[in-house]
Amino acid sequence: MAIVNFADRFTSGFNEDALTTTTSGEYVFNFGRLKTVGDLANGIFGDANDVSIRNLGSIETFGVGAAGIFANGENAHIDNFGSVVTHGGFYDPDPNVDGDEFFSEGLFANGDRFQIANYGSVNVEGEFSSGLVGVGADGIVINHGRVNDLSQGSVTIGAFGTGRRRLMQGR
Repeated sequence: MAIVNFADRFTSGFNEDALTTTTSGEYVFNFGRLKTVGDLANGIFGDANDVSIRNLGSIETFGVGAAGIFANGENAHIDNFGSVVTHGGFYDPDPNVDGDEFFSEGLFANGDRFQIANYGSVNVEGEFSSGLVGVGADGIVINHGRVNDLSQGSVTIGAFGTGRRRLMQGR
């Protein structure tokens, strides 16, 4: 199955993603303009294994913990050929619990065997918000585009986890 979006979409409110899937093996293509205003309101969110997300449009998020593109699951693939801008920062629902924090990442994959490739532009602002980040075993992050990181306390490009991890910078 595939989700193909050509429309401009705007959401406002807590956890109101502009484009989302929870179906394993789903392909998500964005050609439109996505804009979210609200905490945890991602531009594109894939919450399943084997999800492939390709952005050829523009994504802009305003809100703490709101990522441009967030794929949560094993074997996630994120390809950005467009523009992603995040203005949010760090979101911690319970400061007494570790591991429940969310950040306003540009492109973020959480799960083993992730692949993140940026050929477009990613701009991030906000405390602890990173440009391109993957967490999980045997992942790869490739940048052939542009990443502007105006955040404090962040990692501009990173792959974290066990096994073979690779960071590749083009140009």
